[in-house]
Amino acid sequence: MHTCALTDAQEAYCWGANNNGQLGDGTTTSSAAPVAIDAPVNASWLKLDLGGLHSCGLTTDGFVYCWGSGSNGRLGNGSLLGALSPYPLAL
Repeated sequence: MHTCALTDAQEAYCWGANNNGQLGDGTTTSSAAPVAIDAPVNASWLKLDLGGLHSCGLTTDGFVYCWGSGSNGRLGNGSLLGALSPYPLAL
């Protein structure tokens, strides 16, 4: 299980289990303290949505990124592979 939150400055942080990269910090190291999500360059987060083994976020410029387990195509990137950092949604 993991949790994520947004700050007033539109930065995103996650903590908890990270065995599938669902914290989005580029690692698979779990953390009891909030860690910053690897945001795309010049991106600010507007909204986050969490699954059990993955996370997705909407940026203020309208792009959707997902990270974590890619099983069953849950990242929406056209692959079954996971991502340790935010990966753009394939539209």
